[in-house]
Amino acid sequence: MDEESSTKSAPGSEEENYFISLSDLMTGVVFIFVILLCAFAFDYKQAHEGAERARLALAGSTAGESSDAKDGKDAKHGEAGPKISPLAEYLRDRDRVFGETLQNFVDRLRKHGIRVEIDQRNGIVRLPEGLLFASGKADLNAAAIQALSVLAEELDPLLERANAPASKFHLEAVFIEGHTDNIAIQTTEFHDNWDLSTARANRTFRALIRARPALELYLNPASVRLLGVSGYGPNRPVDPADTLEARAKNRRIDLRFLLANPSADEIAEIERQLKKSTAP
Repeated sequence: MDEESSTKSAPGSEEENYFISLSDLMTGVVFIFVILLCAFAFDYKQAHEGAERARLALAGSTAGESSDAKDGKDAKHGEAGPKISPLAEYLRDRDRVFGETLQNFVDRLRKHGIRVEIDQRNGIVRLPEGLLFASGKADLNAAAIQALSVLAEELDPLLERANAPASKFHLEAVFIEGHTDNIAIQTTEFHDNWDLSTARANRTFRALIRARPALELYLNPASVRLLGVSGYGPNRPVDPADTLEARAKNRRIDLRFLLANPSADEIAEIERQLKKSTAP
């Protein structure tokens, strides 16, 4: 009985041992698969990081080239800086001297009790209507003639200075401009505001020349007469508001001083300065 039992139990033990061996084998296979998968993932990560490093290196190289190009461009601009500097310095110096001269001219007029205004930005000395004319008229009274006589006396040295070869600035023109307000006028003497503004500018010009004949002889760098006359009617108001105060401001005579462009000699001097500043 014992021997038979022992004989019958042997096949079961072998089958159990077979399944245990198969289970161990499958476990080993899965283990190997996991190892292979990890190795593949590691290789993929390394390859991806290498590609990223290469991309960043390329980008850095391109950025460096761009930076070098920009630096080179900046360097070129840096080299160009001195080329512009003498011209900029010349124009700044010219505008400064001209502004100071115009302000001194106005200050001298005010010391004589002549009420004038200055527009530095546009190079204008402004004579209000009340200084010279009665409303709607172009006739100069005695006080106006006296004021223009003083103005002519002070204008003469200014034009002489601007006409000098060694002057820091030269004038292209000095316009005596007549302006009116926007209230239409029509009389036996003046057909419209254009006529009135032009007549006022004309008579101001003639009064200045009578007081100082030399004013008519001044020439600009192109050797043409410096003084001129123009009338604008109501078309160039200094105050566009439709009020009594604004209209009073707009009725005026303007002396407009226009600066001339640099002469050939001045340009040659600027070029000389450019060559000097860029010399090694």
